[in-house]
Amino acid sequence: MRFSLIDSAGASAKPGANLAKANPVPPFDPQAPRMSDWSARLADMALACADAFPCEQARRLRELRELLASAPSLLSSITVPDRATYAALLRAEAWESAALSLLGDDCGYMLSRGTGGRVMASIVLPGADEESTASADTAALAIAAALATALRDTPMRVADRAQSAPFAAMRLN
Repeated sequence: MRFSLIDSAGASAKPGANLAKANPVPPFDPQAPRMSDWSARLADMALACADAFPCEQARRLRELRELLASAPSLLSSITVPDRATYAALLRAEAWESAALSLLGDDCGYMLSRGTGGRVMASIVLPGADEESTASADTAALAIAAALATALRDTPMRVADRAQSAPFAAMRLN
């Protein structure tokens, strides 16, 4: 997703304005849930969460839950909480609980907060070789960004490769 220097009302933004914070991540189209499309949406979500203000937590967490609910069926290790339960967590401003409820029981995670207040989250999905790490202004946003990054970096399953554009090589060892 690219951001222009024109806002949604058609007004020109000041040079250097951070429009990523002003524009929500567009909704995912469940009619075409190819892994490559979904992966691109995850990349956008990771950036949006990492760059979000604390007052945007509810919106970003809600968007991430909806994105996870539209995941290709080939992907495992995703926990999508019941919509009503998740909404109750957001209404109660239990941001960290809402973010953690998106992680499966078999996902590893670690949180760290520096003296400057920035929070870093690392997530390891089951079967992953490496952790995925992201930082944000709050723990919930850092968890959301790290989860989106981890899922984006999850290799495509063989069944989805047939739908995808041809790929250069497949590692066999």
